Amino acid sequence: MTPTALPAGTLILASSSPRRRQLLAEAGLAFEVVAPTIAEPNDDLCGLSPQQQAEALAYFKARVVADRRPDACVLGADTVVALGGEILGKPADEADARRMLNALSGSRHAVITGVAVL
Repeated sequence: MTPTALPAGTLILASSSPRRRQLLAEAGLAFEVVAPTIAEPNDDLCGLSPQQQAEALAYFKARVVADRRPDACVLGADTVVALGGEILGKPADEADARRMLNALSGSRHAVITGVAVL
């Protein structure tokens, strides 16, 4: 599929995710990638539900890029995995990844993606 022509800088993906980049490319969209510079996780989000945290992180990612590129439409996204209402962060190492996969295996859990467009 040929990307839809858009004026330069019109759409910016505020993410370093290869999968998000692939999804936009497969949709035929012309876009630029600017990795957001925010620290994750943010302790200020601890009182929020997993859904609210995903939405907030997506917004913060989009906001930091939109502040640098006010001329553009910025798409931010964040995905969290919640088990029993608790968010599983990024694994620290291979052993931590195994622990998480074992906890998720055979259990009911949620994969939640928040999206923000600025």
